[in-house]
Amino acid sequence: MVALTQSLLIRGLRWDSVIANIRNLVPLGVAIIPRIIDNTQKATFASQSHRRSAPKDDGTIAVRDLYVRYGANLPDVLQGIDLAVPSGEFLYLAGKSAAGKTTLLRTLGGVIPRVMGEFRGRVVVSGMATHEVPLAVLTASARYVAPDPFASIHGLTVGQEISFLAPDENAAHEALGVMGLADLWDRETTKLSGGQQVRLVLAGALASEARIFLLDAPMQELDPEGRVAFMEALAILRSRRPCTIVVADPFWQDLASYTNRVIVLEEGRLLAPLVPEDFFAETWLARCHLQSREGAAAPNLIPLSLEGEGQRVRAGEVVATLEGVHVALEGTQILHGVDFAARQGELVAVMGPNGSGKTTAMLTLAGAIKPQKGAVRTRGRVGYVFQHAQLQTVAMTVEEELAFGPRVLRWPEPAAKAFVMEGAAWTGLGRDACPIDLHPADVRMLMIAACNTDLSTLILDEPTIGLDGAGIEKVMQLVKELLLHGKAVVIITHDQAIAGQAHRVVTIRDGLVEHIRERRNSQEVLPAR
Repeated sequence: MVALTQSLLIRGLRWDSVIANIRNLVPLGVAIIPRIIDNTQKATFASQSHRRSAPKDDGTIAVRDLYVRYGANLPDVLQGIDLAVPSGEFLYLAGKSAAGKTTLLRTLGGVIPRVMGEFRGRVVVSGMATHEVPLAVLTASARYVAPDPFASIHGLTVGQEISFLAPDENAAHEALGVMGLADLWDRETTKLSGGQQVRLVLAGALASEARIFLLDAPMQELDPEGRVAFMEALAILRSRRPCTIVVADPFWQDLASYTNRVIVLEEGRLLAPLVPEDFFAETWLARCHLQSREGAAAPNLIPLSLEGEGQRVRAGEVVATLEGVHVALEGTQILHGVDFAARQGELVAVMGPNGSGKTTAMLTLAGAIKPQKGAVRTRGRVGYVFQHAQLQTVAMTVEEELAFGPRVLRWPEPAAKAFVMEGAAWTGLGRDACPIDLHPADVRMLMIAACNTDLSTLILDEPTIGLDGAGIEKVMQLVKELLLHGKAVVIITHDQAIAGQAHRVVTIRDGLVEHIRERRNSQEVLPAR
């Protein structure tokens, strides 16, 4: 109940206003229960007899005439896919957002059809037809790493999670050390930052005995140090045993030297495979919207002079502050006296290493965490879109999700309908689509649209991860519109291109503000106060 209350609060909604609408939540529970039962039946742990009868793990992948959809009345997301991946290949999977990359990786990993969706055709991974064997048998040979790392974590602590996968304790500790988690053996997994969760999932993959690794945007939530650790983990993994790797990730620069072959998905269809030298050139990168990761994301979208549509926005008025804030969670001190301010019409980027306290500080600003010491002051309502936005969804369709906020806030019906129509058009998502089945990046876009109610400050936690250049530009265009209407926008990010658009960049390290960079006529580095 507390988690739900906080989730609604940082959407700008109050729990007491939701009570009157609680009847509208009943269909949500009714719809989820069959999913839980179905998933439990399909994804139950296999017995040892299943393991003994599993085919020999040969590290190959064979896909024939594959069509995939997420529901009987929904269109095919993948169409006529034929793919053969030999043992030991490093395959880079490219394509724009919504091209079908995640769907293909889910299918190879058995998530489709075991947990969601359905397919026609044949998928054989390590000699096993994915729809014929228990999911636990398949995952022992082929590890799928999802874009949402927490969905892949089952242990209560870091030590429990890594012990599930490692053959012995030495391997477990070594994998944690490679990924920079050696000191967190007893840390509860729910208390890890998003980046630390990714590191833990990757450490689990490293420690496992799988031969195939299906990696869906594994580096998108990592800071630069984390990406270096990930590449080191890949090198160690490949040096120890033959393994097949299929990866989709926007940080192609880090992966180019490893890649043996590139395949491109476009609107659910597989284009002819390419050699890396041909793909990693400007034409193909532009076609797949990958060049934005080098700093071309949404150029010059954020105006320093906030003047638009004949109105000059009064910039600079403080609408949200942290003053000497200290926060401890479960006995661990996270923040050690953080000062922060967000001003009307200002974009602030918050940066820093994984686990530095960025999200904790901003959740405190949003009112979701109560500080031990210090003050939180806000004018108007503060909204927050989670890094893992699936945790904020409360409805079973896109349309219901968009309508939820206006209904709770008791907007007039014409305004509520217009809000839903504009939000659906902006996201490009089908109104009847279920948020549970959407790619995490699409859910994040949905929640940005859903939270864009009457707020004075909007906090976006890693809003651009998983998006291609077009998606990033769409988010930044919305940010510009919010600024021109006098809102304060705070973005937590590791993306230097996004930070380059901000009026101020605040770096948090080890629970303290390390430094502040202001963007005026020229960039200036200011010491933290």
